[in-house]
Amino acid sequence: MRKRRCASPIAGCTSMSAPSIVYMAGLLHDVNVQFMVTMAIKMPFVGRG
Repeated sequence: MRKRRCASPIAGCTSMSAPSIVYMAGLLHDVNVQFMVTMAIKMPFVGRG
């Protein structure tokens, strides 16, 4: 049986980074954003392998 290879879901830089930057710019000066994880919506698993 042959395994099918499918393309991984991708997201453009402008659609992901621009709203994140606007969100962080709108926060108060005392607030820190330590982590912000962005993932493709249709990604079935986290990571590879």
